[in-house]
Amino acid sequence: MPLAIAAALGIGAIGYSLTKKDTPPSEKNYQEPATGEDSENDFYEVPALPQGWKAYSGPMGMSFQYPEKLKNKGSGCDDKDGYVPLKIFEDNADGALYISFGCSDTLATLKAESADGGRPAYGWKIETISAKNDGDIDSFLKSRYGSGCYASNKEKWFQKGVYSVKMTGEDWGPGTDLGSTTCSWSTIYDLLYIPASQKLVHINHGQEATFCGRDNGSMEPECFDGGIIGSLRFD
Repeated sequence: MPLAIAAALGIGAIGYSLTKKDTPPSEKNYQEPATGEDSENDFYEVPALPQGWKAYSGPMGMSFQYPEKLKNKGSGCDDKDGYVPLKIFEDNADGALYISFGCSDTLATLKAESADGGRPAYGWKIETISAKNDGDIDSFLKSRYGSGCYASNKEKWFQKGVYSVKMTGEDWGPGTDLGSTTCSWSTIYDLLYIPASQKLVHINHGQEATFCGRDNGSMEPECFDGGIIGSLRFD
């Protein structure tokens, strides 16, 4: 469904703020990053590993925390109690990492079932791209979202030296239908830039919260997208 331009201007790059009933491991991680000069107080430590969560650290220079499993009865791969494990798939050749709780057991199977820019049906695709300057960031946005996309500004993120990049479109304006512009955007995303390592990290969240516990539609889902993003750190 096309989104109104007002929503686009409000979301920014930290899209998990739109997820429903998100449950982070520690509330202190989800304050707005401070503005002004950098200081040690501007940034937030990764919280202690919550019960039922696991820690990931891999060769692509990123680490994060994630729930070991989610309740998803009727998924086809749930256990006797209705839980499905979260899985990590590394694709070093393409500079990508996948977090998924679907039934795929191999990277090849996961990629074969993926759509929407390679994002798994039940997970995220985290891409790592080389970016030396703002021109490289704009080129990436154009390749993913449309020829009229560019980076409007950067804001300090949770980790010192990492910036959240916001996207805008050359023809966006009041009343613009974002489904029919030169920068057609309808998904929640995070775009993070690390100048010291000249690295750009892109996460496509899809159009709603992803990592949510569900019980055949009979329970209010408990979602953990924000907890995963808030624990994400880069070497």
